[in-house]
Amino acid sequence: MAENPKVFISYSQDSVVQKQWISELAAKLHHNGVDTILDQWNLSPDDDVTQFMERGIRDSDWVLVICTNSYVRKANAGEVGIGYEPMIVTKKLVEDLGTNKFIPIIRQTEYEDKIPAFLKDRVFIDFTDDNQFDTKFEELLHERLLVPPIQPPDVPHIEALCIKNYRALRDIELKHLKPLTVLLGANGSGKSTVFDVFAFLSECFTVGLHQAWNKRGGLKELRSRGCDGPIEFELKYREKPKSPIITYHLSIDENMEGPFVANEWLQWRVGRGGKHVRFLDFERGTGTVIPGEKPDKSGTLIKDKLDDPSTLAVNMFGQSAQHPRISALRRFISDWHLSYLSTDATRQTTDDGPQKRLSPTGDNLPNVIQYLQERYPERLEKIISLLSDRVPRLESVDTELMMDGRRLLKIKDAPFEQPILAKFASDGTLKLLSYLILFHDRQPPQLIGIEEPENYLHPRLLTRLVGECLRVSISSQLIITTHSPRFVNELSADEVWVLFRNEQGFTEGKRASDMLGIEQLLDAGVNLGKLWMEGYFEFGDPLTNAGGPKRELHAH
Repeated sequence: MAENPKVFISYSQDSVVQKQWISELAAKLHHNGVDTILDQWNLSPDDDVTQFMERGIRDSDWVLVICTNSYVRKANAGEVGIGYEPMIVTKKLVEDLGTNKFIPIIRQTEYEDKIPAFLKDRVFIDFTDDNQFDTKFEELLHERLLVPPIQPPDVPHIEALCIKNYRALRDIELKHLKPLTVLLGANGSGKSTVFDVFAFLSECFTVGLHQAWNKRGGLKELRSRGCDGPIEFELKYREKPKSPIITYHLSIDENMEGPFVANEWLQWRVGRGGKHVRFLDFERGTGTVIPGEKPDKSGTLIKDKLDDPSTLAVNMFGQSAQHPRISALRRFISDWHLSYLSTDATRQTTDDGPQKRLSPTGDNLPNVIQYLQERYPERLEKIISLLSDRVPRLESVDTELMMDGRRLLKIKDAPFEQPILAKFASDGTLKLLSYLILFHDRQPPQLIGIEEPENYLHPRLLTRLVGECLRVSISSQLIITTHSPRFVNELSADEVWVLFRNEQGFTEGKRASDMLGIEQLLDAGVNLGKLWMEGYFEFGDPLTNAGGPKRELHAH
């Protein structure tokens, strides 16, 4: 069987609630590495439904048969029965293919015969009790689909971020961050500013404080209006699951010579109930550091002075093998990828030469495809297959070396013989191709930021896009901004933060799961995106109180 099993889902059109449950099951399967064929995702309006189902079943490793009362009745009646639907498996089809690939999923309790008669010899999995969903899903995934359990990779994870004096972020703390964190809010609420904090910190490590600082206009543009004091950032993170929390504090100010690091320290708590150990502590370029794999108070305290007060101590000592904890943080932040993807940039021709990773703007897209063609053609084939599932008639993506030594991107549609140049391709195609390349990197960035990924994409593609985000969040932390309720529909409330500007003009925020009544409404089967659009969130509506908290709670 292929590395990623392919599953087709057969079900009857019973209700909107049932259809949503199936969509969520499919998204969870996709998140766990299962290639899932679902009519909601893959069936085009001009496709023949019967042919789509028969082709999907034949091409799949497994078929999930969602057995509701209605499905069992219609399946047993066959093609001549009342209410027959072409998406229902028939006795003839099962006899033609054999029953080994069919897995009945029970979602009803009324009938004594819980599955169609022609599948009576198949062992079913009972998903009727939603309280047992996680247990039954693990059984389906590992025991029936034979997907091995995924061990979370040992990658760093930010658990909390505190920001002070950075533009509209006068004093805000985002706590209990998940592998996937999505920011909502009215235009101008501060989402892009939070996004820029990650970009600024990454640039401080990769191009230096001066360049990152001056690019944003210096202190007069960066410091919160009407406020004094330095700009401060504080990260609480783990290097890997269950490792101790490490706190990184960075305070930046400016004088006549330019920006300087006012204060920078790293600390952790060694052992349960132990005291905090500050193993790096610098102020204006002078301070102390404790080397070693597990720096503690018994370690050697080394005093040092940096040549330039604008140099980050973590960047300096992180280049030494004597400081593995500091080195790990330096590698982590330097590896962040904040996407400012421009479809115009992806259309450009580039200098020839393979490049391993997509640039923030995507202007090296032909080079990355060249790299995949030369080094990992099977990975590129997988990416193109996923893209063609989402973009009708797309057949292939290729690059071509021109006479002047530059490389251009070409896209071929079926049934035409000649490809078109990337400059004539749709924005959505190029954007989706870029995201798939980023998400299917052999070693994806340890933190990925994306603003409004829904732009240029058909709304029905967003469920699959969220599935890709959830899959990659196993190995990379994702920070995403969005204005799309369809995107939000696929998320849990603890993955969503809503931002607003208070009466002083500064940004505040709150998790959707912490808002009054949201969890109860979700338990009742209401989609999170629908709650957002219908005004159940406590704030974030641009047409109500300038996006701020409602003077009266929404009542329905």
